[in-house]
Amino acid sequence: MLYTDFLRESQLASGNRRNRPVFACDNLIAAAVLSGGNAQAGSPVGNLRTSSTYDRYRQSADAASSVIVATFDAPREVGIMAISGHGLAGLCASVQFSHHDGAAWVNADPITDLTPAAIGRRIAPVVTDRVRLILNGVKAGASVGVWFAGPELVSPQDFHGEFAPRITPQNVELQSNVSEGGNLLGSATIRQGSSSSFSLQHLRPEFVRGDGFRFLVRHHNAGRGYFFGWRPGRYPEDLQYVWRQGDPVVPTFMGLRDYMQASFNLRVFDG
Repeated sequence: MLYTDFLRESQLASGNRRNRPVFACDNLIAAAVLSGGNAQAGSPVGNLRTSSTYDRYRQSADAASSVIVATFDAPREVGIMAISGHGLAGLCASVQFSHHDGAAWVNADPITDLTPAAIGRRIAPVVTDRVRLILNGVKAGASVGVWFAGPELVSPQDFHGEFAPRITPQNVELQSNVSEGGNLLGSATIRQGSSSSFSLQHLRPEFVRGDGFRFLVRHHNAGRGYFFGWRPGRYPEDLQYVWRQGDPVVPTFMGLRDYMQASFNLRVFDG
């Protein structure tokens, strides 16, 4: 679920950008100094830097709150914070994201709907040297794999093409037992997962050649994970943690004036 603070909502609405695809790939947590928390042995806060949904920070004991601080080497822009690959459902009362404004901590509203899906919050972009992840009412064993804080990249165009959101696992490989008489005796799931694809079209060359989109393409093509919301205003529940599956992104000219297009093939984390 992707939440949006009031000020950021107003900014996006004024530019008619509420439903444009949003990407979050430039993760400042990866190079930050992490401190705080109360980690189990072998599951330190440093695991939050890896972008892996497997290597997780795990809470070692019950606590009223567990506060993890990420300090950057210099003030950086932050417009979205998110987590994925977490095991907080039933083990945590709420999650809060916050940033330091130079004088004090600014806490976003707590998020209490802690399903296994990705959780994120968009804020009006700020320049800060510190952010926090706060787990309120947390119990031993609660875990978080991916913590993101950084700028967001908003598509300059609305998306009107086909897109398959992850509602249930979409790729399910079965092994079925069938009798000689053709009767189904039973089935077992061998492997399952989710994938999706979409294409951004009518992109201006200056956007495609810009630093933000070029970073996204390099990040995607290298197989690194990132957060993606295809229509965040209308479907905030479709915030997904994704990475490359199949062919790389190769922006091409459409043959219509000088518009360009780029197609993404995604593996979606079934969190």
